[in-house]
Amino acid sequence: MNYKKIMTSTALGVTLLLNPIMNVAAETGTVDVNTTLNVRETPTDGTIIGSLQDNSEVQILERQEGWAKVQFGDLIGWSSLNFIEETEDLGKVSFNKVFNIYESPDTSTKIGAAKPTSMDVLEQRGDWYRVHTYLGNTWVKKETTQYIGEVSFSENFNIYESPDKSTKIGVAKPVTMDVLEQRGDWYKVNTYLGPSWVYKGQSEQDFETIRNGTVVADYLNVRSEPTLRGSLKDQITEGTTVSILQTEGVWYYIGYGSSKGWVHSDYISNESTQGMITADVLNIRSAPGESVKDQIPYGTKVMITKYSGEWAYVSYEGSEGWAHTDYIQETSNGQLLEGKRIILDPGHGGYDNGALAIDDKTQEEDINLEYSKELQQELESMGATVILTRDSDVYVELDDRAAMSEEHNADIFLSIHANTIADASVSGSELFYNTTPCDIQEDWCDEGEQNDYPEKSKDLATSIWSEIKGVFGESPRGIDGSNHYRVNRKNTVPSVLIEIGFLSNWSDLSNIKDEAHKEKFVKNLVNGIVNYF
Repeated sequence: MNYKKIMTSTALGVTLLLNPIMNVAAETGTVDVNTTLNVRETPTDGTIIGSLQDNSEVQILERQEGWAKVQFGDLIGWSSLNFIEETEDLGKVSFNKVFNIYESPDTSTKIGAAKPTSMDVLEQRGDWYRVHTYLGNTWVKKETTQYIGEVSFSENFNIYESPDKSTKIGVAKPVTMDVLEQRGDWYKVNTYLGPSWVYKGQSEQDFETIRNGTVVADYLNVRSEPTLRGSLKDQITEGTTVSILQTEGVWYYIGYGSSKGWVHSDYISNESTQGMITADVLNIRSAPGESVKDQIPYGTKVMITKYSGEWAYVSYEGSEGWAHTDYIQETSNGQLLEGKRIILDPGHGGYDNGALAIDDKTQEEDINLEYSKELQQELESMGATVILTRDSDVYVELDDRAAMSEEHNADIFLSIHANTIADASVSGSELFYNTTPCDIQEDWCDEGEQNDYPEKSKDLATSIWSEIKGVFGESPRGIDGSNHYRVNRKNTVPSVLIEIGFLSNWSDLSNIKDEAHKEKFVKNLVNGIVNYF
């Protein structure tokens, strides 16, 4: 018989409301054998009266000179203590309210929330408990059960990523929500965007104005909701200047004086707004949804003079017509990335050539720099300030590359690479970002560092990936947020590392060196950046 050890534990009952209470019970153990474990009538060489299968959970009743008396259902007998390793089971932790889930015992690592439940405790550190949730082995804290209260809004309210008005991520309709956390006038709540923040003064909301407009109807009804069924709140007269705060279909949420409400967009004349076409080719129509009268290419600057639902009336190069707003990026000055500072990092360089292509002559360092310079030119044409970590064949230390983000007060960091692998059949682009600390037991990990903005890095990565993955195709790994590349994890801004394609694959190599494919890849990458901002 090939035995493994019986893992034992002391069952402790923990109910965590506002204070955990622990109760000691009998010891238990789990059989861990390759075949079966014999149970004897008496210790040592007693008659075998039964056996236990692998993973059977037993109760330990008594100990005697290296043997343990165990019980499994109706079977009671003796097994050798040589195969018993004593450990402590920390019991259970229970919540009677929605509770937060954390990646580590640190309130800054929140990754989700769950409904009331009871769970086995895997580890305890003070008020923190490691448990198994739907997100895997994670941490909970006993204070999360404390009920703070509710926060209610009677008008549309802003949603923020953090308790800072510069982090606005959305708007929601009136509702009452349970408060997860409170910091002064800020409340953390669950919204349709997940755990996020609201400001308690939102009933007197400081919405950001999208654009201004003028009422063109004799009398325009202002409603409580974006529908004809919404109750009538007010009427405003022709010529009234309004601030357009939000759009939903053919409705505008407007502000005028000290009042706000919903009006039909057909009766608001918009101030002219500049924009840029983000589709490869955009159809211009004679009326919303009607026949196509013209087509304009990516990058065309347009002037938007009015809106009708999801359609905008645009003028361009002496022509005009209706275009779908999904493919027009509004901008106040025609420069989509005005004021944005971007670090571009052409990987490798100098003595570090990077990968050698399958043709035995193309060097990765040259591809990285070539694509980065093309990308720099395109981004600068849209108003961005672009800083290259290297602009020639020199090597820059990885930490120095990452440090340039803080040095130049950058908004994002992109590292450009091309890949190689022994299997020449592997092809496609890859994109990596960092969301977790590295393991300090690894030689290359200094202090368990991770990117300062894991969620925004993920947003940047997914925005770019949705645009570039169709150019050279997706590699088997595709997009991955679990890696710990140094320029990502050491960065102080949202950061991604892009592998254009595989130099070890003949098709990828040919496409990477092809001007049309390069132009397409760069243009799509820029679209991803624009969409992120």
